[in-house]
Amino acid sequence: MWSERFIASRDSAEFRAETIQMGYSLTRLVAELGVADVSRLGAEVSLPTAFACAVSALGIPHREALLAMLFSWSENQVLVCVKSVPLGQVAGQRLLLSLAPDLEQAAQRACTLTDCAMSNWAPGYSMLSMRHEVQHGRLYRS
Repeated sequence: MWSERFIASRDSAEFRAETIQMGYSLTRLVAELGVADVSRLGAEVSLPTAFACAVSALGIPHREALLAMLFSWSENQVLVCVKSVPLGQVAGQRLLLSLAPDLEQAAQRACTLTDCAMSNWAPGYSMLSMRHEVQHGRLYRS
């Protein structure tokens, strides 16, 4: 159910393709490592669902898993800056270190949300994604 909701919430074809591709890749990795049986997840699995499956199979506590997911997302964004701004490697690491309190706060807030309070609504971000996916010269897929 959560995977279907997450995929449905992707506002552009690019966002949808990204989460399905990353979910597919992670479920393949989990299956090939023998960490978990992911056959029951279905054909289209979102990245958060694949991540939750791996976390559950490995017995990783939820809070640590959430922090890992937030850090991974942040690290990816900083890496884009390092490559395209340009922002040097050391400056990128400093930026990541400076984000630690914000990631902790975001994780703490996320843990208090009810199912109905969860949302990824960001209309400006969605509009930019829709424009981005039809650009001719692009540096990154997403």
